[in-house]
Amino acid sequence: MLTLSNLSDPVIRLFNLIVDQPDKSHPGSLVILITVLLVFICGSPLPAQIINQPYYCELRGSIYIEEYPDRADFLVYEEDSEAFADLLVFETDNSLFADKPGIWYFTNDRAFADFTIYFVESKNNADFTVYFTAFESFAGCNN
Repeated sequence: MLTLSNLSDPVIRLFNLIVDQPDKSHPGSLVILITVLLVFICGSPLPAQIINQPYYCELRGSIYIEEYPDRADFLVYEEDSEAFADLLVFETDNSLFADKPGIWYFTNDRAFADFTIYFVESKNNADFTVYFTAFESFAGCNN
């Protein structure tokens, strides 16, 4: 149960100021009190900090390389350097092993693909960049 003893001193003073000595010139003082109390009881209405992981960090599975960029799910640029790539990709020979982010199996049949990509010539036109690594343990987002 919420009692005044559970609240901090500034809230108690604000409560006493509004309830004990209401100000007729400010009819919204009760609304302010309720808002302040709700913030202290429930916490801040704003999220503390939202860290969104980029969508490409979760890409895994079977991939089909499109011939036309309009038909692809993602436009991808292949980096020459691992340091500048958004995603490190390990190419596996079996689709069953493409079960972790960054591990891709390239298929020749579009119907069996989880998503499609098109390799672009310019980095500016790409949704994200990839670097193909030789080590499966390096696959994933390049943070």
